Amino acid sequence: RFFWNFSRHVWEVKKQQAEGDDRISVGLFHRKANETKLFEPIAFDMIFDEAAITTEVQRASIADIPDMVEKMNMRQKIQIALKHGALTMADLSEETGEKEASLAVTLNRHKKIFTRTEGNKWGLLVF
Repeated sequence: RFFWNFSRHVWEVKKQQAEGDDRISVGLFHRKANETKLFEPIAFDMIFDEAAITTEVQRASIADIPDMVEKMNMRQKIQIALKHGALTMADLSEETGEKEASLAVTLNRHKKIFTRTEGNKWGLLVF
């Protein structure tokens, strides 16, 4: 608790790697900011080539790394689920693994991001 309270910024770093794989996925999650907003999570893939003795770093989509999605907040999970189109509350609950009541609170709290569409579905507002 001591280090958390005195920190101005806290980033959580998570890694995913299959055993024996030459690729490591790393997710960075901004958990605390004293004088600025929290930044969206970002991810990188690190690809190791032992034969050429090189390491390549590429920007990755955090939504494509299942273990990383679990670490995201509910708003971010909803945005990922709605990226390909509007969903009913039941479908959204199944997609995110969150309770419908919790989803409803988050959806209604972020009306600048989410909107109710035809057929009692929720979608993303397009900017």
